Amino acid sequence: MSINVIRFQSRKYAAIVLVLFGMMNVFVVLCSSAMTKNNMKELKVKKINAVGLQVDALPALLDKENVAFVPITNVNWAGEYPYRPEVSFRLAYADNAFLLHFKVKEGSVRARYGNDNGSVWTDSCVEFFVIPGGDGI
Repeated sequence: MSINVIRFQSRKYAAIVLVLFGMMNVFVVLCSSAMTKNNMKELKVKKINAVGLQVDALPALLDKENVAFVPITNVNWAGEYPYRPEVSFRLAYADNAFLLHFKVKEGSVRARYGNDNGSVWTDSCVEFFVIPGGDGI
């Protein structure tokens, strides 16, 4: 799955990149490459009210709002890194926040780095990156 444009009501983001690192394997799972109509897929992201939301209440809120999980099935460099954990995510937004819920299932989890600026990319982890669309919003 490759998603080049994600629309948040009136805001447009040029790219959202989710990077999954697992056991030294690097997977760029959602990325932006070309902004052409022929190459563009869209993920419609629902706006929800999250005023006063506590982190542990996020899954229940997304359930209540019927925000579905999207599986991540693309693996770059599959020949070099054939291992792929089961990963899905769901995404919504509020006035001042992205609301992202990952679901990851893998055989074993590696966690050696716990310090800021440590080499966490060599551990099992999932990351989220966003690039604003340059529209000044």
